[in-house]
Amino acid sequence: MSSPGTSRRLLNTSVAKKFFSALTGILLCLYLVAHLIGNLLLLWEPRIFNAYAAFLTGLPILPLIELALLGLFLAHIYAGVRVYRENKAARPQG
Repeated sequence: MSSPGTSRRLLNTSVAKKFFSALTGILLCLYLVAHLIGNLLLLWEPRIFNAYAAFLTGLPILPLIELALLGLFLAHIYAGVRVYRENKAARPQG
């Protein structure tokens, strides 16, 4: 059985940080694909696109989804900058 300190050390490894950055990037790509599919409905059938748009605007949790998307962007930026800085500090070259 591992101690709480062990799991904390594992989460602070460079592999875990890169995994988190990759995970947030994949989730952002999945959002882009979903957004693209929703917009392509306009080319398929405008009536279906209008129904899709009405469905989205009628979602009461849409503001929460937008905040989660913003948080995902910020987490991805933070993770990327953190990994970049740590990699740069590990190899101090001109």
